[in-house]
Amino acid sequence: MLIALFADIHGNLPALEAVLKEARALKPDLMLSLGDQVNLGPASEDVLSLLRAENVRCLHGNHERYILECMDGQRAYDAVNFAPVRFLASRVERSAVTFPMTAEFGGITFCHALPNDDRFPLHGVQALKRLEAVADTLPERVICGHSHDMRRHTVFGHSVECIGSLGCQDQGVPGTALWGTIRISGKNSSLIPRVSAYDPSPLKNLYVKSGLSRAAPVMSRVCLSQLLQNRAVILPFLRFCESIALERGEQGITPAAFAEADKRFPWGDGLTTNDFWKQEVFL
Repeated sequence: MLIALFADIHGNLPALEAVLKEARALKPDLMLSLGDQVNLGPASEDVLSLLRAENVRCLHGNHERYILECMDGQRAYDAVNFAPVRFLASRVERSAVTFPMTAEFGGITFCHALPNDDRFPLHGVQALKRLEAVADTLPERVICGHSHDMRRHTVFGHSVECIGSLGCQDQGVPGTALWGTIRISGKNSSLIPRVSAYDPSPLKNLYVKSGLSRAAPVMSRVCLSQLLQNRAVILPFLRFCESIALERGEQGITPAAFAEADKRFPWGDGLTTNDFWKQEVFL
């Protein structure tokens, strides 16, 4: 059995289209997406439609959970930085972002982060210690996404292998998408990491065309910066917002701190966010 594996597409349609073209050529028995199909990128609805059209089996990720919790009216999503979540929650049906938590083939558990925790931190220097603490609850082998860069952890005979992000890497090469294939034959399996090149230049147009750049101009600019560079920008920006809130004696990311962070963040192009989205794009 040959399975094409994707994770963390994050609404990046150009990256998904490029990967699907290469995946189809391999004629896999199954294509499986390991969660976070949506959010951050500009084309979540188109991504979901394409995944359905290609019969890609999708699993639950923490970003699907964010959308569902926002639909349920959880107040945390009223915060200014969650404007993209609110935008998407108003445009998709609940069924479109409701997926199983796990899948199992050949004794391997496939999920987003860990089978019972869609946000388990699989990146950073503390990941191995955290995994050791929950090792007795782990299946023997887990293949997952969530960590936007490829990595492998082995703890007490259990392995957790992250295939990396198709649409939104943290420490990657611009214009590349990470994915993988696994061939399963009885108890034997072979996981092959893969990298596809794609053209990210249409992404800004897609933010404008979707309306996301108007509904959430600052967070759209932050997310676009990360997608174009395949470099962590989103979390550093949010931490910058929090530091400004502390300067102001405020807790959390307040609208005032958010606006100040937008003015002071080192965007690199000398443009205000308003002017950035006014720049000509071709639809």
